[in-house]
Amino acid sequence: MRKALMGSAMALMMGTYAQADDLTVAYFPGWPTTHQVGEEKGWFNKAVGMDVQFREFDTGSAMAAAMLSGDVKVAYSMGVIPFVIAVTKGAPLDLVGVAVTYSENDNCVVRDESGIDSPLDLKGKTVGVPFGTVSHYKMLKTFENIGVDVGTMKVVDMAPPDIAAAMSRGDVDMGCGWEPALSRMLENGRLLISAKEQESWGLKVFDVIVVNREFANKNPEKVSAFLATVDQSTDFYQANKDQSIGIISKRAGISEEQTRSIMAKFGFPKRDEQLSDAWMGKDVPAFLKGVADVMVANGEMDKALDDYSPYVKADYYRNTTAP
Repeated sequence: MRKALMGSAMALMMGTYAQADDLTVAYFPGWPTTHQVGEEKGWFNKAVGMDVQFREFDTGSAMAAAMLSGDVKVAYSMGVIPFVIAVTKGAPLDLVGVAVTYSENDNCVVRDESGIDSPLDLKGKTVGVPFGTVSHYKMLKTFENIGVDVGTMKVVDMAPPDIAAAMSRGDVDMGCGWEPALSRMLENGRLLISAKEQESWGLKVFDVIVVNREFANKNPEKVSAFLATVDQSTDFYQANKDQSIGIISKRAGISEEQTRSIMAKFGFPKRDEQLSDAWMGKDVPAFLKGVADVMVANGEMDKALDDYSPYVKADYYRNTTAP
């Protein structure tokens, strides 16, 4: 049933969007990022020359569906997994930047009193995770590295806020997700494996900036202007932390204390870093392929593409100029 619904959604997604004077950009609610400075100050409207409206989406798959139906032209922070799934199915989307890196802000939490004292204790337990997300991929890779068979557990598809609530009730034994829900999970548990150990396995965690290809092809200067404004917002944040935290916390709808805590663990690559081998210059296409292969091996996708580099378009960042 789930595959049938996804197939119907994908067919709908392939439709052509209607050109408009506004630019709708998808982002995650409660996710404090530097772009919110530019949103507050109206920099995106001025640079892009359109009424730029940021719309909340709970998952990357919902972002992809909205983009491909034409409702949304840009996703500021789509997860890698939804992007890989969409383009593997032939969706006309392109990755034009890395929005945020956050290895420490995305993890799996074991509930206190769940009886899980070691990875071997996961057998027969109930795990909540949002399917088709980086959290899901990271969980699968973690299980692979610690030698745990995911088939021995009951894995339930849940949004991170719902996982946090279920954990507080004792309905799930382990939950995986991102901030701010991750902090709420940790109120009732502890990390299964530290982000530092996961990074030692080569696990990168980041969200990407994605565009509807038709819109981008017709408006390359607007896409580059959008990216330049993202960097302008990051520059302002780095130079004016206290003022920026106030702006971002209000936009994200979380406290300034929580905003500081989350953002201290975030990374915001700018133009030169974006174009380097560590990101779009080399590692991002390779990472997309690695993610796809893991998803196929775990039955989440039927097949992977041979090469994902055609879906990584660095020229939009390469052509940015200072706002």
